[in-house]
Amino acid sequence: NVDVPKLMLEAKAAYVNTNGLTLHDRILTRIDTLASLAGRLPGIANWAISHPQMRWLLEKMTGIAQGRKLPRLGRRSFLQYAAMRRLHHPPRTSAEKVVYFVDTYANHFDTQLGEALVAVLRHNGVAVFVRQDQVQAGMPMIAAGALDQAREVAARNVAALAESVRQGYTVVATEPSAALALTHEYPILLDNDEDALAVAQNTQEACHYLWQMHLRGRLNLRFQPQRISVGYHVPCHLRALGVGAPAENLLRLVPG
Repeated sequence: NVDVPKLMLEAKAAYVNTNGLTLHDRILTRIDTLASLAGRLPGIANWAISHPQMRWLLEKMTGIAQGRKLPRLGRRSFLQYAAMRRLHHPPRTSAEKVVYFVDTYANHFDTQLGEALVAVLRHNGVAVFVRQDQVQAGMPMIAAGALDQAREVAARNVAALAESVRQGYTVVATEPSAALALTHEYPILLDNDEDALAVAQNTQEACHYLWQMHLRGRLNLRFQPQRISVGYHVPCHLRALGVGAPAENLLRLVPG
């Protein structure tokens, strides 16, 4: 009954308090800010991360290997898309409703992921609200032991999301690491604060949320057959959530 990850986190935090963060960790813990800045000129940023000489320089500065494929920035962030689609206004409905917690990857890189989730939820009669005051989940900070920064991020997100939870929303995240941060790490960081516990108890990973809808008989199953083979990797943070493999279960509902 020893919480080994928590012990590791405390050991990292003690090390960081004494020695500070390496340049590599300083960059990774600020990846959301860097992606936001690069997103102002996505064409130039995408050119830079694919150019051999720029990648050589990046490796020397940060330790990120030249051979490591990096994701390309989207033309605009998902939060910008959400504002254009007026998703940042709370829906006036008594129907089932979610607040979508976006996090870094879906916000800056794979914006189609967020757009697809919104489309699927709306197709199934679920109202979607995207708060513009949310910030990154902070899992890179937590992993690096930068707990003071992580607590600030956690407090900011909890303050915003707890308000929505009190209004009857379920928090849904497409990134398992973000869902794990909200459900497991935030209560620890914020000493089991009442709002942090409320957010944790009302947060679900997106595919788990959809699978629960299916188990309640609420999921629209009018699918067209898809004669394709799909390889699926269960993310380690999804395993840590202990919800099985809901994405795999959902894929098996599609004929073919």
